[in-house]
Amino acid sequence: MSTLHKSVRSLSTCILAFAGSVHAQSTDKIITKLGHTLGPDNHYQLTALEFAKAVKAKTKR
Repeated sequence: MSTLHKSVRSLSTCILAFAGSVHAQSTDKIITKLGHTLGPDNHYQLTALEFAKAVKAKTKR
């Protein structure tokens, strides 16, 4: 498994743990923002983009 995939998996686990602690009703919208001070080609940015793709693929709009 590549480092990028490991990072995405770790980030996903953290986000899900946080989201699980928030007791939102099914009609509530949860917005999670991620920021960093590194360049656009840094692994943090690449991981965040992959995570965003995974979330978009698994959520309903």
